[in-house]
Amino acid sequence: MTGLAQPVDDLGTELLDIFDNPALDQAITGYFGSYYRLEWIDCYRSHPASQVGGSWMWHTDDVPPQILKVMLHLTDAGADQGATRFLSASHTREFGNKGYRGYPTNERTDNLVPFAEKNGLSCEPFLHDAKAGDALIFNTNLLHKAIPPSAGYRDVSTIFVMPNPIPWRKQLEREGLGKFQTNKRTWPSNPEPSN
Repeated sequence: MTGLAQPVDDLGTELLDIFDNPALDQAITGYFGSYYRLEWIDCYRSHPASQVGGSWMWHTDDVPPQILKVMLHLTDAGADQGATRFLSASHTREFGNKGYRGYPTNERTDNLVPFAEKNGLSCEPFLHDAKAGDALIFNTNLLHKAIPPSAGYRDVSTIFVMPNPIPWRKQLEREGLGKFQTNKRTWPSNPEPSN
């Protein structure tokens, strides 16, 4: 993968306009029961690869449960174009109960089938085909894995969001883009909205 150090500076604030979409905004506020903030952003390109590691292995992100990831697809992503695979929440719990959480990195595997068979579990990964401009919202504590595209590349921007007492635009105006673009996976001790 290759990434951009300052995604909004490089690609423009239009990346954030997806949060003005009423359906996306309502889905996030409905999940949190509050306003939300944009905590940090990544933007990267996935290339074909024969060896996989890191996020290309089955894992959870091991983040506070109040965190969601919004993945904005900048290119199409289907089964052969690097679409992310997921396990359902119930299957993720079953795997966790048997000892597989995909965290830390050195415990990850590319193939869950042997673990599932050994432990009598069902392993039914699914994916969502995406077109450029589609946004996918998900809880990153579900087991998931990126897939390298078989040809070409896949471009995505991932934005982590969390509960907040004021709307995201007001929060971003207060803090500016600098922290948003450089805050890499650090969380407050209690990411619940305060009154």
